[in-house]
Amino acid sequence: MRRSSLDRWFLVLVLAAVCSACSAEPDEKPTPHRLPLFDGQPRSHLITAQPLQIDPGPDAEELFARVMQCYPSPSLFRAELHAEARAGRVVQSDGSLSSGPGASVILRVPLWSALELDRERERESARRQKAAGSVGVYIGALVEWRLAGRELELLRSIERRSQERVALGVAETAEQLAAVERVAALERERVQHLAKITQARLEMLGLCSSDKADGLQTYLKRFTPIDGARP
Repeated sequence: MRRSSLDRWFLVLVLAAVCSACSAEPDEKPTPHRLPLFDGQPRSHLITAQPLQIDPGPDAEELFARVMQCYPSPSLFRAELHAEARAGRVVQSDGSLSSGPGASVILRVPLWSALELDRERERESARRQKAAGSVGVYIGALVEWRLAGRELELLRSIERRSQERVALGVAETAEQLAAVERVAALERERVQHLAKITQARLEMLGLCSSDKADGLQTYLKRFTPIDGARP
């Protein structure tokens, strides 16, 4: 009888321990590591795909004409100042000869010179080639920068989708890492395009006189992207 009572008390203690364990809150699971996006900006992988429209930028011929017009006006009188030293004989007023060194300053203003005209044509040709090259690089780099922006927009969506797939456990981290590397490479490519745009813009402004450069600068600002701008 006494043993039966002890068995009942033992069973009660076991049931109480089991119920206590069942009612206890489960331990919180540690938060899994989440690899951030390349730029760290939160976004959805869903994007509204708009038709591709790339602004070609300024008209090449118009920009070339603006660059040529802002060049300093050529001087009509190319006066040259020469200093000459001479040693020889001089006839005096009384007819006698005297010798000795002499110095003089001579101002020359050529009215017509075939050699000078050839040099001017060469300078004009070199200036036009430099202006045309800068215009071509500027417009080409501007289009490439905008195309890379469109591609980057799509790659960021793929990167975000990879992050979600890794978080759900349906993809390995290597998938997201590959997407991050592609985004980083395209970001570097856009920086290179932006550097070409800046270099070409400064070259065109360098061909202008100081009183005409502001007008060309205002015109180029309509097309030149701001440093670090995103699509």
